[in-house]
Amino acid sequence: MIMRIESWHRHHALYVASNLPNGIEDARIVLKLLNELVENFLAASEPKHGTESGAVVTLVKGDGQ
Repeated sequence: MIMRIESWHRHHALYVASNLPNGIEDARIVLKLLNELVENFLAASEPKHGTESGAVVTLVKGDGQ
């Protein structure tokens, strides 16, 4: 997957970075936890394309009998 970085992504990154703790180790911990949140929570709610078969529903119009 190729990610296209846009200016609004940079603005959000700057916002997040400005709210990191001052200590480098603490900032790394926060970023690690943030990455886990994105990968495990946010990515899990996105639909997966082509990797799983979903339920199929077929609607059949009856002939009235």
